[in-house]
Amino acid sequence: MGRVGEIGKEQLPFARRSDKIGIVELADSPFEHAVAVVLDTSYFDSGHFHVEKVTQFAKGLAHRGVQLWIPQQVVLEWAVHTMGLLSDLRRAQTRLRNAGLLRWFGDDNLGRDAAEVAAGLQQRCERIPNVVVLPMNGAAAVAAVRDQILGTGPGRVEKGIRTGAVDSSWVRDALVHLDGDHRKIIFLTKNGADVRAAGRALGLEIRCWTGRLNSLFGNVFPITPIADGDQVTVLKTICTVLQLTLIGSSLGNSRNHAAPPVWFETDNIDPGDDIHPRIQEHIEQLVDPYVQIDPPIKIIDVRDIEVDNNGENTRTVRFAVRLLTDLRVDGRVIDDDGSLITLYDTDIMEDRLLRVPLAAELTDDGLTILTQTESASSQAAEQRFDDGYDAYVWLYTEEICRWEHITVHPLSEQTEGFSAPSSFQLRGPTGRTVIASLDEQFSLIQEWTLRFEGLNVSISGRFDPGGRMWLGPDVYLYRDDPVYHRRPYGLKSEGQSADLNTDEPYTALAVVWSFLLDTSAGLGR
Repeated sequence: MGRVGEIGKEQLPFARRSDKIGIVELADSPFEHAVAVVLDTSYFDSGHFHVEKVTQFAKGLAHRGVQLWIPQQVVLEWAVHTMGLLSDLRRAQTRLRNAGLLRWFGDDNLGRDAAEVAAGLQQRCERIPNVVVLPMNGAAAVAAVRDQILGTGPGRVEKGIRTGAVDSSWVRDALVHLDGDHRKIIFLTKNGADVRAAGRALGLEIRCWTGRLNSLFGNVFPITPIADGDQVTVLKTICTVLQLTLIGSSLGNSRNHAAPPVWFETDNIDPGDDIHPRIQEHIEQLVDPYVQIDPPIKIIDVRDIEVDNNGENTRTVRFAVRLLTDLRVDGRVIDDDGSLITLYDTDIMEDRLLRVPLAAELTDDGLTILTQTESASSQAAEQRFDDGYDAYVWLYTEEICRWEHITVHPLSEQTEGFSAPSSFQLRGPTGRTVIASLDEQFSLIQEWTLRFEGLNVSISGRFDPGGRMWLGPDVYLYRDDPVYHRRPYGLKSEGQSADLNTDEPYTALAVVWSFLLDTSAGLGR
C-alpha cells in the first residue's frame, strides 16, 4: 500500500454509511484499532474553542489509548471566532468604562490581533495532555488550493466564491502526519461531506464521525481503560501499603490524635494561604512555628504516578497521595515583656486537603524507602461556590474526571450550556463500575444530590443562607467580614454512618475511589 501522503495510490473497500450512529464504517477495519481522532473546527460549540470540552475529550481518549490531533488550521479558525468574542467584549468594556465600573474588571488581551490570539490558542492546546497540534504541510496547502480552483475534493463555488481549500488542507495534513494506514484515524466533524470529499480526492474512503460524543465512546472505543499495566500494578501496590500501615494509627470515627503512620514522616508542610484570619494571626505570633499532621487520616486518592526502571528487579516510583486530615501548628510564644516563653502554644486547622509528593523503591518484596520529595501543599477541604451549577461542574471536571486509570462514561446528554452530564458510569482499571446520577428532580440552580449506586454514599450541593456572595474587590452581599468571605454554596458528603456526613466532598470521593481501585474502602479517619 502506498504512502497516504501520495495521491490516488489505490481504492479502498466499499464504505457503507450507518445513519444510526453517524459514521462511515469500513467492513474490514474495526474502529478499536484507531490511534487518533482528528478534530474539526465545526464539532464543538459552533466552531468556538472550548478548553474544558477539548481537555475532557482528550482525557477520555487517553484512557482508551487514542490521541487527539488538532490541525493548525483548526486553531486558526478558532482564533478568528475568538476575535469576534473579543469584539463583543470590547464593546462591553466601553460600557463598563462609561459607567465607571471598569476598574473591577481586567482588560488583558483585548488589544491583541488575530495572529497573537492564534499563537496563544495554539500554546494552550499544546499544554493539554494527549493533544497533538498538527503543523501545516506545504505540499498539502498547494494541493488544497488546486482543489479549490478546480472544484475537486471539497472545492466548490458558493455564491460566486470558490471555497474548500481549508478543509482539503487540514485533512491532507492529518493523513500525511499519520504516514501509514489511513483507517487508523477518525475525523470528528459536523461537516462530513467535505471531509469525505477531501479523502476521495486522494482515492481514500476515510472515516468521519458526525454523531454525539457519548455514542463515539460507546460504539467506537471500548469503555475499559487501556491503562499502562505496570502503572496500575504499582498503583494497587501503593494503595495496599498505605492503607495497611494506616490501620491502628488513625482508624475510628472520633478524633483520637494518635501517632501518624510510619510511612509518612514529614517536616515540610505548607499550611496554605486560605487559612481563617484568626488562625493566621495566631500562627504569625508564634516563634518557629512547626506544621505537622494531626490524625486521624483518610486517603483520598493517589495520582501523578511515574515509574522508572532502575534495574532488573528495582523501579523508582514517584507519586502524590492526597489526604484528608487535620494540621497542628506548634510554636513558642513571646511574653508581654518581650521574653521568649519556652512553653509551646498550639493551633489546630481541621479538615485540610493535603497533597504529599512521595518517591519509593519498588522491588519484588514490595514498596520500600518511602520519602517525601518536596513540600506538601495544603488547602481547606471544604469547597465553596457562588451557585449550585458551579459546584457540580467543579465536582465533575476538577475531581471525578481527573482520577487516573478510571474512565468516566456519560450516560446522559450534555445539554446546551451545561458542561457535565447528570448521569455517568465510572469504571476502574480492574473492571469495577459505579453509576453516579443526580436526583430526578434536581435543580442546579437550587440544591442537588449526586448518588453513587451501591456504595451508600452521595455528594450534595447545599445552599448556606449564612454565606456571603463575592461580587468583586471590596464588594459583598451580607457584608460583615470583607477579608474572609464565605460563598453561599457548599459540597457535603452524606452516608448512612455518622463519619460519612461531613461538610466537604472528599469523604465520599475517597469511598468511591477506593472501591473502583479495589482497595479497602473507608479505611482511616
